[in-house]
Amino acid sequence: MKTLKILLPLFACASLCAAQEPQQPSDSPAGLTVLKVKRERRREQPQDVRHTATDPDALNNTGVMPSGGGSNFPNFVLEYSAELKNDSPKAIKWLSWIYKVTDPDNKQEIDRQEFSSFDKISAGGKKTVNGTKRMPPTQTAPDTKKKNGSPFEEHVEFVCVAYDDGTLWRPSFIPESHCRDAEKRGKR
Repeated sequence: MKTLKILLPLFACASLCAAQEPQQPSDSPAGLTVLKVKRERRREQPQDVRHTATDPDALNNTGVMPSGGGSNFPNFVLEYSAELKNDSPKAIKWLSWIYKVTDPDNKQEIDRQEFSSFDKISAGGKKTVNGTKRMPPTQTAPDTKKKNGSPFEEHVEFVCVAYDDGTLWRPSFIPESHCRDAEKRGKR
């Protein structure tokens, strides 16, 4: 009986403590963590033009395609990257992700870019995924530098995650056809 009196409060405390642990949101894949995000604007190099023009995602680029006449204005690219850690027991075959930039004061979305990455991420492994978007010479990018970091909130959300075992994770509001289309575009 004494043992029961001692164990009962311990079980109650343990279940209360477990309930207070942060739960993983249901709209993100289990075990996939974003360690670091980065967005950087830089002047476009000639090899970037060739790569961007033949990129399978070129239809989504907002920049003006290069012409033979040249331009008085430099072209710029925005490079987006996210360092990811895969703590799930399954290797990731490919994933589709969104890089979001929001104003911290009014929560207004300033920039949103979707990318697909076909670099495998082993179970327990880390990988940095990258995406590049062109900007026409007349467009200005939101300020990416500030004395103490970015003046904006920047984060990554996952749209589709395909595993080596053939399973696919996606949020409930994303149709499976969206993921299959992203996979087809990336394989071209």
